[in-house]
Amino acid sequence: MAGKHLRTLLPAPPGPKPSHPNPERGQASNSSTISNAPNTMHQRSDGKSTSNPSLQVNNPQTVASRSHSVESANLTQNMAYEGPGKEYVMNAWVDDCPKSAKHALGIFCFTCRSQPMAWLPGDIPVVTDDHGQAVTIGPEMSMVEGVHLDNNEAVAVLSIVVSLDVFSRRYTDIEGFVNILGRHPKSVEAGQRIADVYHDLRRRALHPRDSHPEFHEIVYAALLDPFLRADQYELNVMNTFVPLPKTSEEVEAAKERDLDSFQDPDDDLLMTSRPALSSTKYNRPGPRTEGGDWQFVEGTDITLAVLGQAEPHKFFLIREKKSDSEVQDLREYPGWKGFDWHSVDDIAALNKHRQQIKYRMGSSIAPPRPLWTEQEKDTLKKLVKEDLDSGKTRRTIDWDNVAARLRAAFEGIIQRKGMPLAQPSILVNGVWAFPGKQAKLKEDREGPVRRNGTGIKAQSIKYHDIRALLGEGRTDRNTRKRGRESDEVGDAQEDEDLEAAADLARDGVDDIGDDVSPTMSNERNQGKKKVEKRSTEDMPSRAPKRPRKSPPPGPNGLNLTT
Repeated sequence: MAGKHLRTLLPAPPGPKPSHPNPERGQASNSSTISNAPNTMHQRSDGKSTSNPSLQVNNPQTVASRSHSVESANLTQNMAYEGPGKEYVMNAWVDDCPKSAKHALGIFCFTCRSQPMAWLPGDIPVVTDDHGQAVTIGPEMSMVEGVHLDNNEAVAVLSIVVSLDVFSRRYTDIEGFVNILGRHPKSVEAGQRIADVYHDLRRRALHPRDSHPEFHEIVYAALLDPFLRADQYELNVMNTFVPLPKTSEEVEAAKERDLDSFQDPDDDLLMTSRPALSSTKYNRPGPRTEGGDWQFVEGTDITLAVLGQAEPHKFFLIREKKSDSEVQDLREYPGWKGFDWHSVDDIAALNKHRQQIKYRMGSSIAPPRPLWTEQEKDTLKKLVKEDLDSGKTRRTIDWDNVAARLRAAFEGIIQRKGMPLAQPSILVNGVWAFPGKQAKLKEDREGPVRRNGTGIKAQSIKYHDIRALLGEGRTDRNTRKRGRESDEVGDAQEDEDLEAAADLARDGVDDIGDDVSPTMSNERNQGKKKVEKRSTEDMPSRAPKRPRKSPPPGPNGLNLTT
């Protein structure tokens, strides 16, 4: 991502310059509707304003005269003001507008065809990159992608579209606005994208203390940082939300995790850990080292054979040493003579042979799956949102159909080298987190990637925004906690030690059989070390004791009486 220097203002392009208001006009009012209500001005019939309610007369003739006077005054004031034509819209504070008293931030006025925004009075904020060049077109994958940021009309269309979508107004409500939209299609897409961000944040603010930004504030933030993506902005805002209370299931799961990490404070009941045993003491083979210095020659086909497709080159696998590429070796399938490519048994035997060689080499059994790009992930989010809007749920979505539509969306599309890859997000201590550095596409990718519905379904929940659409709320059930893995390993080792000690105490050394560890068995057989018999008083048993064996009958055993 290019470096950004914010709040650098460049002169705006030439055009009609709207008048600016007084400084105190910059505060937004609490109005939540577009100001198109008629001007209500109460005057007396003699033209003087009325402030005392006692002066109002309920005489019908007086009321009619007063109404006629108000209509005449409004008509005179509207006739005196000439607004811009229907081919213009702008971001401005217009003081001479008859409805100027009702102007507010982000609210479009139908009279003066203007919309006040946060950067007024002043020009549109322009951001420069590391080379000092102004960012005039919104970067790819950002909230303002493709928008001409140096064009007043393009920015005005963006902000007005956001306002209309937020208040569920039609674009045809503004006379001539549809023709203006045709000149700035990217501004329309960006405005709809920002409106979706506003609605998503509003729906996710479930706590009374959660505050989400207004739509005009999101527009201003997108102009100050044109590289900002929609998911990044949502994540930054959601991290300020109050965590939701845990459900009863999550509370029980937390209790179980706490019990697993419990440490006995009584030193007498703690057993010292035994040293780690090597493979030789266990009488087991060590790890495979055959593939350590070997690799397959570049271009070797390591895919599986397919029934009905004759591919004789798959009878051979060529490998070379990593340390010396001149040392090469050829692995040949011994059953290649008389091989039938249409036989299920022959294909299975060949694939088993190839899999065994690849396993011993330590290489990948299959070629790595292509990583998801940001563009593919955003397209998947759009397809999932379309299914949910059509009435489907996360349980009824046809993921195979989603996979087919995803492939169709990238037919003939070339994703260039250097495009950002999608970043999976995880919960760490209740906060969404991304990897430290965003990876990029290493080579051009042409056309769609073949992915099935099951894989797409599993991948979709790795992205927090798609997971939220599917109904997976913000929960700590799957939250990772740092330092947890080492604690679990230590607890598991301690449990094994205690169980082994209990077995020794229960059975005694004389009854030790195959259940004893191989180390103690070898030492007893070789006679190198004498094992001491331990009593149950030294180490308490956690299991019920076995009943003692009855002594044999006879003079040395029980006294039998008749």
